[in-house]
Amino acid sequence: ETIHISHRLLVPCLERRGGILLKTEGDSMLVIFRQPRDAVQAAVEMQRCLSVHNADRGPAEQLLLGVGVGYGEVLRIGDADVFGAEVNAAAKLGEDTAKAGEILVTAAVQAALGDEFAESEHLPSAPAGTTAAYRLRYTL
Repeated sequence: ETIHISHRLLVPCLERRGGILLKTEGDSMLVIFRQPRDAVQAAVEMQRCLSVHNADRGPAEQLLLGVGVGYGEVLRIGDADVFGAEVNAAAKLGEDTAKAGEILVTAAVQAALGDEFAESEHLPSAPAGTTAAYRLRYTL
């Protein structure tokens, strides 16, 4: 039920920014966008959506989201999968590093965003596939 509710809430956020949900594995989603700015804007919108959803719920009923975003060339296999160094780095950031409410991005995303998230925090380590990683600062 938790996965169903999260999809009902979050997929519209992705679609509004032009995201294409390629696949889900458990509670993880693999989504592609044409531009990194769209991916980051969708991630911020998703975090805001969950903040509203969680406002009147107890800790056990809250939906929590950590996001990893990468940007670069990928090998797309049909309509169900993509592969590449940035895909791997984004997956590691989102699944292994990000805490609830965090949006972590690779060096390529940070460079593409320019000054939009200039106050982002440089992380002490980066996963394979990227030279650096950053925690975006955003407001809910």
